[in-house]
Amino acid sequence: MAFATREPTVKRALLLVAALLLTGCTAAPEPEPTATAEPPQEYTVAWVVEQSWVTFSDSYPDVERPEVEAERLISPGEWPKTIAGCLVDAGFTDTKATTGGQVESASSGEEDYDLAQYVCSATFPIDPKYFRPLDEEAIGIVYDYFVDTLVPCLTAQGQTVTPAPTREAFLAGWEGVPSWNPYGDLPLEVIGQAELDRLISVCPEYPPDEVLYD
Repeated sequence: MAFATREPTVKRALLLVAALLLTGCTAAPEPEPTATAEPPQEYTVAWVVEQSWVTFSDSYPDVERPEVEAERLISPGEWPKTIAGCLVDAGFTDTKATTGGQVESASSGEEDYDLAQYVCSATFPIDPKYFRPLDEEAIGIVYDYFVDTLVPCLTAQGQTVTPAPTREAFLAGWEGVPSWNPYGDLPLEVIGQAELDRLISVCPEYPPDEVLYD
């Protein structure tokens, strides 16, 4: 049974640049990134863009890499709407961002669309700061948000959530992703994607990016 869990910002960002380009419903779900296996000594804009290109070129090795100038850095939370808007401007007018942080288009998987998505990702790269692992203080912020904000919000929406572990256990169990996540109790097969998207719009999964990566 699949549960409605998603990755925190740092993991989500890694998946966005490395595994997003080639699915019909673009998001940051299960697949691990195939670009750079080891984290770099320093996260840079060039490194972020390179991950997107490596992923694209794995499927289209004969395509010449276009020159792209970055316009501005964005957060992972901005990614869906920003990239969807860019793709619409590029002519893929059916592209849309969903509430669940996805980008959808019937053209996904076609070379022209996938190349345009790379160009958009390079034009609006995710700020490298979001790739840094969370420190203990930031992990504590996630815990406090889960306990004080997310659990009451989900409960008010009629959802049942497993009691939280102690703060110490949560910190000790963090391995890039939380060992306990209130959304992890919600079976996706039961609540459905539409209801999950609605819940996320009312009860965001994590604290704002700018809080964790100030």
